[in-house]
Amino acid sequence: IAQTTMSCIHQAMQKKQNREFSSDTYHLTSSGHMSWYGFACSIIDLARGESRIKLNSDNIRAIATQEYPTPARRPSNSRLLLNKLESDYHFVMPDWTKGLQLCIEELYES
Repeated sequence: IAQTTMSCIHQAMQKKQNREFSSDTYHLTSSGHMSWYGFACSIIDLARGESRIKLNSDNIRAIATQEYPTPARRPSNSRLLLNKLESDYHFVMPDWTKGLQLCIEELYES
C-alpha cells in the first residue's frame, strides 16, 4: 500500500506539472475478492499448511449478513473496484492470496 501510494503521488505530481492532473477518489486494495468466511478458511488452511496449528476450517460456519447482529446497515456487496487506479496510474495489484501468504510466513518466521 505504501509503495503504491508513493508511486501514485509521484505520478500525480508529474501530471500536475503537465496540467493533466484531476483530483478524484481511488480505491487501493489487493485484487480478487473473497467472503469473510472464505478469508477465515484460507487463514486456517494456510497456517495449517505451515504445520503450526491443529485447527481446520471445517469448524468455521458461513453466515448471511442478516445473521450477524450489528446496528450498522451493511451493503450486500462491499467490494472495492480497482479499475480506476489501474487505468489512471497503470497499476495491477497483486491478488489478496499473495498478501495473506506473506503474512502467514512472516508470523511463523519469528
